[in-house]
Amino acid sequence: MRVLHVITGLDVGGAETQLAMLLRHTSNECDVATLYNPGPVAEQIRANGTTVRDIGMRSNRDLRALLKLRSLIAAGRYDVVHAHLYRSQVYARPAARLAGTRVVVTTEHSIGETHIERRRMTAGVRGLYLASELFSDWTIAVSDVVRDRLIHWGVPARKITVIPNGLDTAALAFDPAARARARAQFGIAPETFVIGTLGRLDANKRIGMVIEAAAPLLGDQCVLLVVGRGEEMDALRDAANS
Repeated sequence: MRVLHVITGLDVGGAETQLAMLLRHTSNECDVATLYNPGPVAEQIRANGTTVRDIGMRSNRDLRALLKLRSLIAAGRYDVVHAHLYRSQVYARPAARLAGTRVVVTTEHSIGETHIERRRMTAGVRGLYLASELFSDWTIAVSDVVRDRLIHWGVPARKITVIPNGLDTAALAFDPAARARARAQFGIAPETFVIGTLGRLDANKRIGMVIEAAAPLLGDQCVLLVVGRGEEMDALRDAANS
């Protein structure tokens, strides 16, 4: 089976990492299309033998992305198009139907009470999502909470199934050599306790709360290591230094 996964971007993030892991374990013949920003995760995916194509989208309203996706999907003769993240869903789902794809699948990785992937849930955002959802056969929700919020938002319950995010336990196995390298890189002594966070530095992630909660514990025997990048980086540095 030929599957095209379409995602908004491939900088380091949860949905992007989940896609890379899925590709390592699938038995299907897969390609990936990213609307823009083929970042570090794109290099990981390519290194594992999967083709990644950059659509080169320049703005949220770059309608050329729809035509480029339709052409790519039609030329690839994919059996399934699988869309990840809001912007790619809005563009890839109708593009797949215009290209004649038989099955269109969506994975909804993140939807909050007031935001979907850092977008405030305005009437326009909701309208675009639900309009493009008409072209999707099935939506995968990564948790029961995501499923319930999708239903509340207007996605038919019959089209949703819950599949929790997976973990590649082999990749997470303890590696003493890697531990030593990481501690040396950040100047952390072998006996020091480390509290760590890894993810996009975005207000919705509440990393500032982690810094505030950990502050009383920090000192010579315990450090907090925040790994990631994003719009909140400068503010979080200020919080850590205060």
